[in-house]
Amino acid sequence: MNMPFAVDRVWSVSRAALVAAIVAGPSVAGAQGDAYGAVWISTVQVYEDNLFAASASQHPQNDFVSTFGPTFEAGYASTPWVVAATYAVDAERYADHVELNRLFARQEGTLDARYLPTSRLTLEARAAHVETQTPNEFNVNSLLAAGRARAQRTLARSTVTYAWTALTDLLVDYDFSRDRIAGAETVASDGRMTLVRRVGPRNAYRVAGGIRDVRFPLDAGEVSGVVTLGWARQVGRQTRFEIDLGPRVTERATRPEVSAVLEQRWKPGDLSLSYSRTQVTAVGQLESIDMHRLILGSTYRPVSAVTLVGITSLARASVQDRSHVAVYAVELKASLQATRRVSLVASARIGRQDGAVDRPTEAISSGALTLGLIVKALGGALSGQRPPASSTTRR
Repeated sequence: MNMPFAVDRVWSVSRAALVAAIVAGPSVAGAQGDAYGAVWISTVQVYEDNLFAASASQHPQNDFVSTFGPTFEAGYASTPWVVAATYAVDAERYADHVELNRLFARQEGTLDARYLPTSRLTLEARAAHVETQTPNEFNVNSLLAAGRARAQRTLARSTVTYAWTALTDLLVDYDFSRDRIAGAETVASDGRMTLVRRVGPRNAYRVAGGIRDVRFPLDAGEVSGVVTLGWARQVGRQTRFEIDLGPRVTERATRPEVSAVLEQRWKPGDLSLSYSRTQVTAVGQLESIDMHRLILGSTYRPVSAVTLVGITSLARASVQDRSHVAVYAVELKASLQATRRVSLVASARIGRQDGAVDRPTEAISSGALTLGLIVKALGGALSGQRPPASSTTRR
């Protein structure tokens, strides 16, 4: 596995914990709204046993990697507006592969906004740009391995939510993304409309339709349409079940689109099982991928300062019903909120990919160990209201 896949996942958990634990400063609330700002410094040590996603016969190369860098966050919240911006930069130093050392190895900037012009209408938008030399972090949905290379992702997302009636909501979403790696560019746009109807306190039904347009470097691209019917059921106070299914139609074939989630919560944590079959793109691949994915996840908090997470993923990827590739991964993560300003994070991950979807090759195995320290250097929230937490730009 590539290092930022583990580091960024653990960093996201830890940053969320740190944001929740920011010390509120003196309130400056007024008619114009509240502002906040903060700076975190993180340092992470990683051992990775397959830097370039090579098979056994290609002699996988391992290394110790050190990363260091700040994250800046600022935001503003008033009655109709919530705006947040973040910028993070990481330097990377390799013990053996010194040619990969970079002062600006990874950069990520995000801008989130939410506007409530009326009590029934909510407008949300997000823009992000990431530059990295570990493109595997972009392949969270496909789980496919990718070796070290300079890569970029630009992302824009907007959502309109309208409360049509007290029991009916209408949602309109539009996503745009552009990935670049080794001179090749993939552009995807996805528009979707969803109608949600709540029936009683425990059930909700929804119907959704959308169009997806993907353009690849060596291909004219692919347009697909999807229509799904969904049902969400709250079983008791702690159990939730959701399922959406329907056809996805392209010029080449019609395939099922399925998403199902079963979640059980209890006081110290939660347990979830999810299955999905959908069409995704992956960095380094020049065609859309039909993906089956089964994920078992668990979160446990023995005490308020400690969070333990376990994730087991099984997936099968194929292109036009050929080159079926199985992918397996197990990841364990832990975070400790040592003080209100200091957090420790650790993770371990092993994975195996039985070949490649675009060429015949042997299985690719990988593993990584991560240990990190995150410190809130300065700043804090100036009010109790917080903007939406920034997330990584993975698809």
